[in-house]
Amino acid sequence: NILELVNQRVGNVPEDEKPRIMFAGPKSVYTVASGDMLTTKLIELAGAVSVSKDIKGYWTEVSPEQVATWNPEVIVLGSSLDTYGDQQVYKNPHFQTVKAVQEKKVYSMPSNIGWWDFPAPNCVLGVLWLSKTFYPEKFADIDMLEKANEFYTKCYGHSFTEMGGKL
Repeated sequence: NILELVNQRVGNVPEDEKPRIMFAGPKSVYTVASGDMLTTKLIELAGAVSVSKDIKGYWTEVSPEQVATWNPEVIVLGSSLDTYGDQQVYKNPHFQTVKAVQEKKVYSMPSNIGWWDFPAPNCVLGVLWLSKTFYPEKFADIDMLEKANEFYTKCYGHSFTEMGGKL
């Protein structure tokens, strides 16, 4: 149901209007999700394009020059318990020309339990959160905490909040 909701709202966005996303991984902001990873599929389902979709392998180190060349509109920091955060990215001198930094569009994946960018059932919540982040106007009526509570209650028998979940 969650994926159907997202598809109804962003499934027909023309390719040239989709936001370009860089998804940074657990090692550093220069570690990006490749096209071989589920993360790229989550971005696509959310109505966007991964700037690193043509890279093969898995978490791949790239140079600051590559990030500048890609010039992503949004940077998503993966579920890495915020080992580096948006403020560090905003202060990084290598990122000052990057559109995502200039427009303050660097976001950390939410959820302190059950990572939403990991191959597990709750990754559908990651798709919804990504869509809401990329297209806030199309998802203004969606309350992520409410959706997380519904999902966790249905799948795990306890709400996200009851399990200690925080966004």
